[in-house]
Amino acid sequence: MKPANLNFISVGSKTFLLGEYAALEQAPALLACTKPRFYLEIKPKSHRYEPHFAQFDLASPAGKYLAKHYQEFKNYELDFFDPHFGKGGLGASGAQFILVYIAHQCTILGKDPKTIPIDLIKNSYLRHAYRGLGKAPSAYDIYAQTLGNLAFIDPQNKLAQTQKWPFDKLAFLLVRTGIKISTHEHLKFIKNINAEPLEKITRFGYNALSKKNARQFIEAVYQYQIALQEQKFTHEKTLQLLKKIRCNRYVHAVKGCGALGADVLLILCDKEKFEDLTNWLNLDGIKIVASSEQLTAGLMIEKSRQAAV
Repeated sequence: MKPANLNFISVGSKTFLLGEYAALEQAPALLACTKPRFYLEIKPKSHRYEPHFAQFDLASPAGKYLAKHYQEFKNYELDFFDPHFGKGGLGASGAQFILVYIAHQCTILGKDPKTIPIDLIKNSYLRHAYRGLGKAPSAYDIYAQTLGNLAFIDPQNKLAQTQKWPFDKLAFLLVRTGIKISTHEHLKFIKNINAEPLEKITRFGYNALSKKNARQFIEAVYQYQIALQEQKFTHEKTLQLLKKIRCNRYVHAVKGCGALGADVLLILCDKEKFEDLTNWLNLDGIKIVASSEQLTAGLMIEKSRQAAV
C-alpha cells in the first residue's frame, strides 16, 4: 500500500477539568484540549546512517512502540516538538504515543486515519504503558487529545464526545504550579480510590456544562477539589498555592489537575475580570499556560507544519 503523504501530525495539550482519579476506576471525566499543540514531523530518511529516536524515552509508551516497529520506522526521520519543553503535566506522553501510532499506521502503512477507531489507539497505548504495578492509566488523554476541545469520556455509557466551551461570561485559566510529578510512577502506589463521590460531582459538573449553568459548574469544580483533599490526592505544595489563589476576589473556584493536583491548576473567573486576574498571577510569578480561549481541535494530519500547529 502506498504511504500517505501526511508529514505533520499534531494534537493539543490535555488537562483534566473534572474526573481525575475516578477515571482510574472507569468513571466519567471532563478534559480540556488546549493550545499550544504537540507535533510530529515524519519524512523519509535523508542519510544512510541508522535512525536515532533520541527525543523518545525508550521506556515510554511511544518509545516501546517505536522499538517494536523499528524495521518499519528505520527508513524515516521523526522530529517531535513539545511546546512545553519537558515541563510535564499537559499530556506529552499521550501526545507522543498518538503521533507515533498515527505516523506508523497512516504515513508508513498508508491507512486512512478516518478508519482508525480511537479505541484501537487507546488499547495499544495501554499495552505499551502498563507494567502491571499499581493502577493502570485511564488512557482518557488518548480520547481527549484525539477528539479535541472539551472531551467528556464516560466508559460506563460508552460515550466519548466533544464540545466547545459553552459559557459567555465564565472563563478558565490553566496555570503551572512549579511542581513535577511522574504520573506513571505515582500510579504504582495508588491502592484505594473512593470513586463514587468523585463520579457524582463529575456528572453534576458535566450536566451543568450541558445546560450552560455557570454557577453549578463553579460549584462542581469547588466540590471536586474538596473531595480530592478528603482522599489525600493533593500535593502539600499545591494546597498552599490553592489557598493563596483563592484569596483573589476574582477567583470563583480553583483546583489541582491530574496526579496529586500537581503541575497544573484550573482557575475559574469572570471573563470581564480575566485580564485583571492574569496581571495578578503574572506579578506573583505564576505561569499561565492556557485558557478557555485556547481550546483547540483534536488530531490533525497535514502536509505542512503551519497547518498542523
